[in-house]
Amino acid sequence: MRISLKNYTLKYLIIALLAVIAIWSAIFYAYILDEVNDNIDDGLKDQKIHIIREAYVDDSVLNTTEFGLNQFKITKIDSTQYQPMNEIKNESFFMEYDGEYEPYRILRTAFIDKQGGFRKLEIRTSTVEEDDFGINLLIALFVLYVFIIIGIFIINKKVLDKAWAPFYKLLHQMNQYQFGNKKTLKENNQKIVEFYELQNEIQ
Repeated sequence: MRISLKNYTLKYLIIALLAVIAIWSAIFYAYILDEVNDNIDDGLKDQKIHIIREAYVDDSVLNTTEFGLNQFKITKIDSTQYQPMNEIKNESFFMEYDGEYEPYRILRTAFIDKQGGFRKLEIRTSTVEEDDFGINLLIALFVLYVFIIIGIFIINKKVLDKAWAPFYKLLHQMNQYQFGNKKTLKENNQKIVEFYELQNEIQ
């Protein structure tokens, strides 16, 4: 089955565009998720500084042994469990409001209180659901892809039709040609180099 050069080009352009958007969306998804986690981690580290500082001023802070409104808890540990380095992970916690598990970003670290006791500090904060985020991104990219395809069809109809008009005029003139007729083609005033050279060769 023969197709026009415009449609042939458009077909491969759409296939290439789909591949490019797929690769771009995967990179974009990973980048955005990394940026979100990075910002959340910065917030958790800042909270850690404030909580430890407050624990030295107010001993009652050390009695926060369960996650509450402040979304942190402090528990006693022995010296063998003492690990002052920050450990940040994604974990799920059951939310009574939704009746299901929701994703959280949690920071775990340890510090020594003013009495010399070893304490474990855990701070958590709600984060994006990767599944929902991925689905929403996929929907947004699909809509974007549809608009791009529509745009390409409009460009194909308006711009490429205008660009190829001289070529189709040449074809029409060649179809009208009769053997032995000395009639020449119209003056060659083609603006496109390829069509200009083509008309010269045909002449």
